[in-house]
Amino acid sequence: MKNARVAATLPLYTLRMTLLLPNKLQSMGISHLVDVSKWKKGDPLRLSHMVQRLMFWAEAGRNAYKDDGIEWDPTPEKQILIDRPYIFFVRWRNLTLMNGNFVL
Repeated sequence: MKNARVAATLPLYTLRMTLLLPNKLQSMGISHLVDVSKWKKGDPLRLSHMVQRLMFWAEAGRNAYKDDGIEWDPTPEKQILIDRPYIFFVRWRNLTLMNGNFVL
């Protein structure tokens, strides 16, 4: 398996709000995800920068949806355009946190 940074472009969304999340995660007791002071290569993933984005469907005649996004600072190695129906799953430690589908 090869690790890679990928940027996804969702053209039918309009960004409404961006919230910085590291402090909120620390207040929820999830500080080990954002504490990079003792991180070394080979350790589990740590987040240096994370945002929550509130987005709405931007195509006329469609219902509005909320979608979350996580953004890291490094430049992506690959960029993809998501302009077809898709299903998504957000998993953490074999637990599905969020799932859904979008049909264009």
